[in-house]
Amino acid sequence: AASARARAGARAELSAQIELVCVDVQGAGRGTAREETTHLTPREAPSSSSATRLKRLIKRHLQRARAGAHAADEESRRRAASSGSAPASLCEALGSTRGLAPCLLAQFGLNLTIIGLEEAFSLFCASDAHGLGLQPADLSASLTPLGFALLLWPCVFPAVERRVGAPACFRCGMGLFLCAAMLIPSLQPWRASPRLLWGGLMAAAFTRGIAGVSSTTAISLIINSMVHTDVGLLNGVAAAASSLARAIAPALIGVVFAYGTSSGLPFPADFHAPFYLLALVCAATWLISFSKPLRAGSTVITPPSRLPLSPSSSSLITTPPHSADVVRKPSAPIYYSL
Repeated sequence: AASARARAGARAELSAQIELVCVDVQGAGRGTAREETTHLTPREAPSSSSATRLKRLIKRHLQRARAGAHAADEESRRRAASSGSAPASLCEALGSTRGLAPCLLAQFGLNLTIIGLEEAFSLFCASDAHGLGLQPADLSASLTPLGFALLLWPCVFPAVERRVGAPACFRCGMGLFLCAAMLIPSLQPWRASPRLLWGGLMAAAFTRGIAGVSSTTAISLIINSMVHTDVGLLNGVAAAASSLARAIAPALIGVVFAYGTSSGLPFPADFHAPFYLLALVCAATWLISFSKPLRAGSTVITPPSRLPLSPSSSSLITTPPHSADVVRKPSAPIYYSL
């Protein structure tokens, strides 16, 4: 009878007081902890030794949860302290993201090629002595296939990217830019044959459109698949690299074209020089695409899961997909058999 009363008392005490603490760490490294309680109803009346073991287990669980939350808070404070300095944040982000430098170089070479080829094409078509000598109406008509490619190819690109991967799409785009850079200056001897001339112009313009859509979209996919933290900062760095290339390309190609046409140097240092320079940039960028980070871009990386907006706050909650420190609240009560 005394043993039965002891068991009943222990069961009543456990049912009323023991709580399972579920720590749900919200945010990727933000360290915001929320404690929710669920009453335990043991299936059997535990003995005093079993109750002691359960209390010790819950105590250890609480200590681990509090230690994890404290470490997350320290990390958040450290990030907040370093976020005031842009160079420190940038160096930390670049150091934590391995292999981002080849992607930035590829982004730089790609934009240098795109803008440089536009500048060289315009100068070559407008020059009568060293180019095609096209009128403004003819020059605008030669760019029509480029517009059609920019309009239609984005509808086809997703299926191609799913089939071959983003790195392969980037390499194909750079290869097409290389072909266009070699084709355009070779049209100069065809000025006497309008059919061949316009066929080459249409092919070059359409090739440039497909190459631009494929390569720019692919490099964006590769960079964003590598980055899960400081996404805005690193995308801003990539945009800065693109802007730098777009600022350098017109002046560089203009100077090279002017020097090549006025110096009287033989082939290939004449009007072919800017196109062959861009071809070298394409080849170098194409080789960079075989580096390990860009080859890893073909691997599917699961990003952090996005949850709906929290009703208590208007912030978007982000949780890591796999974390041993996260214990989710069960949908049904948990029963312990001690």
